[in-house]
Amino acid sequence: GFDSLLPFEKNLEVWRQLWRTFEQWSDLAVIVADVRCPLLYLPESFVRECASNSERGFVIVLSKCDLVPSECVSAWQQYLKHHYEDECVAILPFVANERT
Repeated sequence: GFDSLLPFEKNLEVWRQLWRTFEQWSDLAVIVADVRCPLLYLPESFVRECASNSERGFVIVLSKCDLVPSECVSAWQQYLKHHYEDECVAILPFVANERT
């Protein structure tokens, strides 16, 4: 429902600009989501709509992977792959600093 939407999802002007940009000029959509809780950064309706468009690619980049155990990163990757299994979504971990 409306209560479960992220704040920017409630702003129609943001949606208009986002869709206009995606539909007219984008070949690829990328969302960067903090791996500590990526669901906070993934607008469900946008991800599903963009990913279902077979003409364009969609990537979810899990950032800050160097701050959590590798098992956590793997678990989120598996969860997101399963969650978006019907759409064409690539899920990539990003590490700013290599672990020593």
